Amino acid sequence: LPYHTTPHHTTPLPSAPLFTVCFAWLILQERTSVRIMASLIPVVVGLVLASGTEESMVGRTGVLGFSAALFNNCLDCVSNVVSKKLMAENLSPSELQFYSGLIAVAMQLPLSLLVSGRQGFPTPPQHLWSIICVDAVSC
Repeated sequence: LPYHTTPHHTTPLPSAPLFTVCFAWLILQERTSVRIMASLIPVVVGLVLASGTEESMVGRTGVLGFSAALFNNCLDCVSNVVSKKLMAENLSPSELQFYSGLIAVAMQLPLSLLVSGRQGFPTPPQHLWSIICVDAVSC
């Protein structure tokens, strides 16, 4: 978190349409019209100007934070494109949410166990269990 400031997070957000078009072309082989591609040019120019003139982008920590935010933005766009493809293959939104949550748990659980080590997980407050149960059945 010390490498990630508000400008690092908000500056790459306008690049989402560009990344979505690129990933849709790579993953789905969708062609985008020249008009739409031309409309993305001012967005990219604005992103370069905003990130190049931002004071907090100077130095190694600025580049690291901006790179992390840009990578997160790319992953969001890939997730959107893949979700579109899966929904086109008759997967309902609730099934998509279920499977993506299951995959997230499968990916995060080993890392969580590795990080927690022998200390174990902290015990959450009692009221939190009721909130988790309500959330589980509301899906």
